Amino acid sequence: MRILSSFRVAVQPIARTRAFTLVELLVVIGIIAILIGVLLPALSKARVQAQAAACLSNLRQIGIAYNMYANANRGFLPYTTHPSWARTPGYPNNLPILKWYEALSEYMGKRIEFDANGNRTTEYASVLKGCPSWNIDMLGLQNNAANDYLLGYGQNMRLFMGSGVPARGSDGVAKGPYFPSWGYCGIGPNGSNPAATDAVGAVKLASVPNAAKTIINGDSVNWHLIVLVEGFPRGFRWNNNQVDQGLPDQIILDSGDPARHGGNILDVCKNRTNNTGTDMYYEWNFTTSVPGALKNGSKAAKCRANYLFLDGHAETMTADGALKALIQRN
Repeated sequence: MRILSSFRVAVQPIARTRAFTLVELLVVIGIIAILIGVLLPALSKARVQAQAAACLSNLRQIGIAYNMYANANRGFLPYTTHPSWARTPGYPNNLPILKWYEALSEYMGKRIEFDANGNRTTEYASVLKGCPSWNIDMLGLQNNAANDYLLGYGQNMRLFMGSGVPARGSDGVAKGPYFPSWGYCGIGPNGSNPAATDAVGAVKLASVPNAAKTIINGDSVNWHLIVLVEGFPRGFRWNNNQVDQGLPDQIILDSGDPARHGGNILDVCKNRTNNTGTDMYYEWNFTTSVPGALKNGSKAAKCRANYLFLDGHAETMTADGALKALIQRN
């Protein structure tokens, strides 16, 4: 008996995977690069807008705290700094020099405590330093207790400026210099440097004309907002005089931050160290103190920052619009 053991086995050919050619890879990489180039500006713009929106939310919360403070303190707004720039003669050594943000912190869920020498021992409410576009680490400063007065927001010290009425507060009515409405609000008189002889003390919320057009707080490198008449020709300018020696030169301004949420700060003010930048200002009429034409402001619309008004609303404003609002309630 013959046994046939021949079997035929069909062998399938091994399929070869076709590899990408170098040209195809380069085309794909090129398409990805183009997409990144198209999307990155849009993503960057969205990030800036999100940060500005978060900052506006912070300012609205601060606005609520202002009203709560006023309701608990016979209608008075907090001092910008109490009693003055520094400790005044006769002011007890065991009492703190209290800034506006320390006064408001309690109404934002964080009570401030001080030691026997008047030094703060606790943090203030995080919202008060919560602007996502403000980072002092990037400015060459350490984010520590010594620098926590640079919280990114500043209180307006000239609440009556451009109102047509003299500044008045718990320490009286401003007599000058220049125009009474320019008096320093939220600070007591002193003879130190910088002098505050025309200071009016604490201000009642109800005494400030046109609350809906009066800026009380906003983006600032320092804890205050002060507009000055200075320079040549004389005009209303953002304050880039270095009064605070602790601020590094790259901050440019000593008070205010009109390009926090868009634009280049050197498009609206000069760098005090090398005189680069743009000298933007409003003309000053010595007779009436009313601002005149805007000078060198062609790029001001690109520079934006956020501001809180006394009626509680907050908005993003261009650098020229904010400057005018601070000197004449537009």
